[in-house]
Amino acid sequence: MAALTDRGVSDEAKRRFAVASNSLHLIAGKRAVDALDAFRYEISAGNRNKSDEAHDRLLSRLFWEIRRDLGEVPTEDAADFRIRFYESGVGY
Repeated sequence: MAALTDRGVSDEAKRRFAVASNSLHLIAGKRAVDALDAFRYEISAGNRNKSDEAHDRLLSRLFWEIRRDLGEVPTEDAADFRIRFYESGVGY
């Protein structure tokens, strides 16, 4: 998955992500917000040690925490829940 700071990601997509993630602060519990902050740091332009592994682990944790807030915990242990987005190769 292309990180939001990678070349090829439109400024509009970056703006939409910023609005969505900032909005999450209004409704999410602390654990979800902490997971969001960790993910946002991982994809930030200031992080010079980005890795696909950390990206996927932190994104999985974020989704797990959001689902936990919604009362739909997908696994007992967050470390057992893994997601990975795939790109279609087609521009959006």
